[in-house]
Amino acid sequence: MQKGFLFKGLGLRLMLVLAILLLAAERADLSAEPTQQLSGQLLVAQPDLKDPNFQQSVIYLVEHDDGGAFGLVVNQFVARLPLKVVAEHFNMKETLDKPLTFHYGGPVSPSALFVLHSDDVTLETSLDLEHDLALSGNADILQQIAKDEGPSRFRIVFGYAGWGPGQVEAEIAAGTWEVIDYDPDLVFGDDLESWEEAIDRRPLDL
Repeated sequence: MQKGFLFKGLGLRLMLVLAILLLAAERADLSAEPTQQLSGQLLVAQPDLKDPNFQQSVIYLVEHDDGGAFGLVVNQFVARLPLKVVAEHFNMKETLDKPLTFHYGGPVSPSALFVLHSDDVTLETSLDLEHDLALSGNADILQQIAKDEGPSRFRIVFGYAGWGPGQVEAEIAAGTWEVIDYDPDLVFGDDLESWEEAIDRRPLDL
């Protein structure tokens, strides 16, 4: 039996779809005409964004379509903890002393944990993403990382960011976010420098 730690009994893709559908039902009044698909791109918080949930954030958009968007904040450090500290919560039989770095992934379902990582090591349940990335929702990936047998690059995050139909497009149009191309150094690099470098890549207004 696999040790799932997101929503027991649901596959990761199904969980993502359900999460987006729930957000859509709650926020249908914010919908707008969809634009181009942004899956695999980065949302960069504009300097004047003061929302504490997203201030100076860089978000990797895992999925984006007419039904909404699902993303992970990748540059907000939370804590560095030994794996054994979180093992009981995730029903892991084996505990290790090696510390792992955990990040804030967004304000939705803050106890849900996701691992965004390179696809050189994956699980059968991992979700394939753009840019040779994968998203895993099984405690086995934490064990592999702690044993130095996991993917070469990864972000372990709690929670996620979600938008209903048209909502992320409306926020981009309002100037809340800048969209830039994916760069692995922005996703897996130094937290503060990641946002500062990303914001410097905004197109100039001529």
